[in-house]
Amino acid sequence: MGNYKDYYRLGFIHHLKNVEFSNIFLDVTLKIDKTELSDEHFLNVLSKAKSHIAFMSEFGEDSYKHPLTKVIREQTAKRRNLLRSIRRFAEAAILTEGAEAVVMGEKIILWMEPHFKSLYQASSKQQKNTVLRLQETMQKGKVKGVEEALEALGCDKLFTEIISLTESIDEMRDVRSDDFTEMKRELQRKRQDAFEDLNILLSTLFNFSKVSGPNQDVYISLSKRIKTTIIEYSAELQSRKTQARNRKDAETGEDVQDEATQSDTELGLSDGASEASDETKIADDNAPAING
Repeated sequence: MGNYKDYYRLGFIHHLKNVEFSNIFLDVTLKIDKTELSDEHFLNVLSKAKSHIAFMSEFGEDSYKHPLTKVIREQTAKRRNLLRSIRRFAEAAILTEGAEAVVMGEKIILWMEPHFKSLYQASSKQQKNTVLRLQETMQKGKVKGVEEALEALGCDKLFTEIISLTESIDEMRDVRSDDFTEMKRELQRKRQDAFEDLNILLSTLFNFSKVSGPNQDVYISLSKRIKTTIIEYSAELQSRKTQARNRKDAETGEDVQDEATQSDTELGLSDGASEASDETKIADDNAPAING
């Protein structure tokens, strides 16, 4: 059968998605556990590997939901509504018959107009950038009389609240980011520990299959079943990488590096362009949790 590392070829496991890692770990350990074996040393090694099963749900498809996420979403929505309210106050002022109100409304519209599209964006990061640009434009006097116009139309307190919300959201995002970083580090440690014990279990299994004795046939048969399982997961990974490479080739029309040789070692923590992306995944389905 050769060296067990060549026989089982476990290196690809480092590149599996977290949910796939959980699946292969459970698949392999439960297959072995169902086989009636009596060797005390092997059973001790199996028991050590099985101790990680309790943590496998942490590598599943569910997100780790942070309690601040709901608050961030609520405050982001409130900030967006306040921005829209200022615009509506300005538009209403322009429709009045009072000349001064019309002028004030026009100043506010001129100030906000470059950012009309972003006023309707759900992403808290996009909103923050809009608020900072509006604040900078007002402070540097790029549009004259904006502060006076806001005060005249009763919108100055609304913009002050928008600034306060922006600072509050930033602080909460920093706290949540620190918490997620620590959670990610803990997840990486658990996955590494589980992989090491799985590796020991499989090396022990293969070594027992080479030892003559009444149970050698059982160990050989089990080794072959485990090898088949491992090959199936490896094939799924290679198929996914091939599909991703082909899609990238089709999109760019250029030759790209084989993904199997690229660094694929980070657990993603990102904020996308939508409000839903404020829910950061720790057990990310699209990136491995440990270095390969």
